[in-house]
Amino acid sequence: MAAQNATHDDRTAPRRDGGDGVRDREIRIEQTHLDRVYHRLEEKIHEAEFLMDDAAKRGQVGTPGRSPNGTPRSSGPGSTSTG
Repeated sequence: MAAQNATHDDRTAPRRDGGDGVRDREIRIEQTHLDRVYHRLEEKIHEAEFLMDDAAKRGQVGTPGRSPNGTPRSSGPGSTSTG
């Protein structure tokens, strides 16, 4: 049993020759993956912010024939438009 534990420890602990063990290699791989995920998340956040700003600007323009607050616009002075 002690021999099995020693073998297990050799696989997970850093080696004496300066090389990394399995554990350190797996942590590096996972950290690389997390770095990519967070970088992609940051890109998506910026994209969403741009889309929200763009939508807000478009919303301020208003619909043709209506003012930005949604009320109908008159066609001009003395207009008798009913609609």
